[in-house]
Amino acid sequence: MENSTIDLAVEYGMDVSRTLIPNTVIFSVVLFIGVICNLFVLIVYSSMMRKDQMESRYFIPILSLYDLLVCLVSGTYFILDTQLWIAFESDVLCKIILFFVGHTMMTSDSFLLAIAVQRYVKICRPLGKQMTLFWRRLTVFLVIFLNFLYSIPTAVVSGVKDLELVYKGVNISGPSCFTGSQRYPLFQLVYYSILIFIVIFNIVITAGLYTPIACVIYKKFHKKGRKRNENEVDSNSKETEFTNEGHVSDEGGKIHNKISRGTIKKSTKRRITPEANFNLMFFTIITVYVLSYVPTCVMLVVVSLDDMFWINLPINEFGVYNWLIRSYAFNHAINPFIYAYFDIGFRHSAVSIFKGKKTFYLK
Repeated sequence: MENSTIDLAVEYGMDVSRTLIPNTVIFSVVLFIGVICNLFVLIVYSSMMRKDQMESRYFIPILSLYDLLVCLVSGTYFILDTQLWIAFESDVLCKIILFFVGHTMMTSDSFLLAIAVQRYVKICRPLGKQMTLFWRRLTVFLVIFLNFLYSIPTAVVSGVKDLELVYKGVNISGPSCFTGSQRYPLFQLVYYSILIFIVIFNIVITAGLYTPIACVIYKKFHKKGRKRNENEVDSNSKETEFTNEGHVSDEGGKIHNKISRGTIKKSTKRRITPEANFNLMFFTIITVYVLSYVPTCVMLVVVSLDDMFWINLPINEFGVYNWLIRSYAFNHAINPFIYAYFDIGFRHSAVSIFKGKKTFYLK
């Protein structure tokens, strides 16, 4: 009977692994790409771009480093957790990997908040005190140090515990790696409640800071576009009037009018300046961050209320839960593509690397 129960536990673990194959493959590919691309971002920002280009980009190389670590550590954990479902026997390995998952994830998120503060001061309070090099360095130290402290209790409350459930009408059990091992239930409840509050607070404040930033960017862009169009239309109108006064032939006047109208039509198209492009980059980073973390936060709240609710889910629904709680990982893999699309300086420097040149592009 005991051997039969063990066989069923092994079968259940294999069943879960098969169900999660799409999740495992997609997350593995995405996170592997995230490691490679974030490494490339580090090379570009740290080696290719001049110091005078790095004031506004100061936190990006550090953010990329932690995004790289999130992709590496989370990817390893996702694979181990899926393949060793109810067969994860190393308590030490479980504690170590969950500590680094929590630390890297929260540190990366905190640097997004630091970027939001820096952009808010620069754009919405341009005449006020800005973040000097001293304050930027102090921010880096505090973010890493405080998040290290926040993550230490993870090594205490996490660990391997036996998962007990019913499979095919038989009670089965097996060791699994949990963020909450229930060895210290009260401490675990308080700690994860505080941790969830910090994560949600970080998201709300970061998004809140970017709301006025987005308004200022939109107003500046709209105002510049309207002023540019008015100036060009006025200039083209004078040219048309000059032509119609007989300084050229009637036929020439018609041709000139056609050219003028074409110029007016073309000039009404707004051009996004490199500065606006750069601001849009940070806005997009924050937007992706919020969207990718919302499902994770919702699942964390649900789990905090009932840490075993997913045990009773059918395996297919468990796959959906597994996807939602790990959706945060996409944020850390997508950022390099956002840099490449919006940051002209980064894009030109990256191209120069592929061409074997050591040129810089300042904007």
